[in-house]
Amino acid sequence: MDVTINGTKYVPEHSPDVKAGRSMRGLRGLNGFSLTAAATAIGCSKSHLSAIENGTSEPGLSLTVRMSTAYGVTLDDVAGAMKLTMQPNT
Repeated sequence: MDVTINGTKYVPEHSPDVKAGRSMRGLRGLNGFSLTAAATAIGCSKSHLSAIENGTSEPGLSLTVRMSTAYGVTLDDVAGAMKLTMQPNT
């Protein structure tokens, strides 16, 4: 269960969003990008990329495409990293 306090979304460590974000951070790390370098290559702010990696924000399609291009992976690879967030809630 997510909790919002003063407009900030807090996500439990075991949530699918956090797991997907860690996978995205792993793709960044495999390419040797710092957060700053990755945000510049992708064309988003460091805070937005950090929020994605921390599971408090989800990238739209356009940003996902730019991430796959910057990281040199396919959209399938990015979708695979994020697949936990795409499963229906039970």
